[in-house]
Amino acid sequence: LDEDENVKFAVLTGEGKFYSAGNDINNFSYIYGSEDGTEMSRKVIDNFVKAFIEFKKPLIAVCNGPAIGISATTLALCDAVWASDEAYFLTPFTKLAQGPEGCSSSTFPKIMGSALASEMLLFNKQMSAQEAKDCGLVSRLISSENFEEEVNSMLKEIADLPPQAMILGKSLVKNQAQIDHLLDTATAENYGLKERWESPECKARFMK
Repeated sequence: LDEDENVKFAVLTGEGKFYSAGNDINNFSYIYGSEDGTEMSRKVIDNFVKAFIEFKKPLIAVCNGPAIGISATTLALCDAVWASDEAYFLTPFTKLAQGPEGCSSSTFPKIMGSALASEMLLFNKQMSAQEAKDCGLVSRLISSENFEEEVNSMLKEIADLPPQAMILGKSLVKNQAQIDHLLDTATAENYGLKERWESPECKARFMK
């Protein structure tokens, strides 16, 4: 999409009631038993997160419903987050004996402050759409009653904006120093995840 001149910006959204339920826990069962499995999973998540970080065009997350796990943390890597008033956000990493992902160990404290970030990342706090708007994780809160209509209207307005001007603006708002920091954060988090996946504590959680 970055190289396609016909694409001015990208939109991420979900189908049905959820924006995304995050990683399917059943997909983790295959990684145990060898270091190759955990390393492969680390690389998959690494590539996924870094695609968000390095995307040059505007990236808008449209949360039609709840966002859980990495789908919640990567919201902070988007340029705008629009959410239904029925959405909520949950990052149950410690409940699964894992650690932060999606650069949330850096972006969440910056956006919402260290105390609220700790509630989310360490203590499994479920954040409502209104709370997310109040703390800055969500940029626009939209009524679920006319959600699709309002989203389409706003997207049409953005589609009329000059694309190169938007790209330049994004490059200044998120400069190379910030990008490099996020890439380093993603690397550290993902190696931390690999270490967690190989730990007895984490294996016990997934083998239940």
